Amino acid sequence: MDGAGKTTFLEQVKSIEGKKSMKLEKIPPTVGFNPVEIIKPRAQFFFWDVGGQKVLRKLWEKYYSECNGVIFVIDGANAKRFDEVKET
Repeated sequence: MDGAGKTTFLEQVKSIEGKKSMKLEKIPPTVGFNPVEIIKPRAQFFFWDVGGQKVLRKLWEKYYSECNGVIFVIDGANAKRFDEVKET
């Protein structure tokens, strides 16, 4: 979902892992995707931060074929969008 904090979450992960990250107050809406790789001693994580705007949601399925997990981020403080979240 757009505006839910997907990029903010990923930027926090990058920061924790010592990777260069954006200042949280400067994060723009994601248009398209934002790939990030995190390498740990026993694992490799590749995140695809995909834009959540309604027009971009039809592209989400293109990222599922080789996906091992999904983090679906919603803004729990925005109850007005809960029905849209359920539908999505």
